Amino acid sequence: MKTIIISIILSLTVCVLGADKKFGWKPSPHGIKAPQIKFKVGPLPASASIEQYFTETNQADRGACVAFSAWEAYSAAHQLAFAKPVALSPLDIYQQCLVRDGSFPQDNGTYGMTAITVLLQSGSMLEKCWPYSKPLETLPKMTPYTKGCRTKHKALKAYAVPVNDGGFAIKNCIANLKSGVMIGSYWYNNGMSAMKIMTVTKDAGGGTRTVSRFVLPYPSGRPVGGHEVVIGAYDDGMRFPDGSVGGVWIHNHWSPKGEPWGDERGGAWISYRWAFNPRIVEDACVIEVVKK
Repeated sequence: MKTIIISIILSLTVCVLGADKKFGWKPSPHGIKAPQIKFKVGPLPASASIEQYFTETNQADRGACVAFSAWEAYSAAHQLAFAKPVALSPLDIYQQCLVRDGSFPQDNGTYGMTAITVLLQSGSMLEKCWPYSKPLETLPKMTPYTKGCRTKHKALKAYAVPVNDGGFAIKNCIANLKSGVMIGSYWYNNGMSAMKIMTVTKDAGGGTRTVSRFVLPYPSGRPVGGHEVVIGAYDDGMRFPDGSVGGVWIHNHWSPKGEPWGDERGGAWISYRWAFNPRIVEDACVIEVVKK
């Protein structure tokens, strides 16, 4: 028997419209109320990735980034466990969050802790049952079929991931658990568009190699909102244009069909000094898949 355990490491910020991009993460007032994941001290590989389990998604003009992150992290875990993705309904997840927050039908964004609670207690319908194109203010009619669909796609466990340990836990989640890490980050105007650059990193043998990657600059100015994304890779040797070394690949949800934001999967790289900075990134959670 195979069991999917979603350890969700979430951080959420205020739902605001920054430039033409919609956010939706609100920081959980008391953090993620879940056991903190712990790893034994030991060496980690210089890089690790599960990027292949992510594809383009688009939250469009709704502040549903938390729901999209939860679905994407769940789907990546499902692929690792069952060798196939699963298309949960981000609208179902988002609407359940808004109802629990008491803000439905207002498009006010949501909290990481709310999304964890939804996945643990209710689960989610599939996209084909409740497509994202439905009006936000229209809730689904619950039938035995839709209830059963939600029950089938539930998280069994959730873990908080520390963001103040220099990236040790987050990198362990990618390298050893093979789990996407959901993070909530404050967002800034200079992070709206990813820039394609040629940069250098280390190969498996320790030599230098040149790679083409999309990157976001380190935040500057005042935050314009909060955004939830999923970390799917890290690279200790990657160099950024500002001279900093080490970065993580984040999957975003700003990719209309055929128009990926960032690379072909809808992702980009941010530096360690952003991703592992507890003043910018607050809550974190991870999806873990256990096979029995």
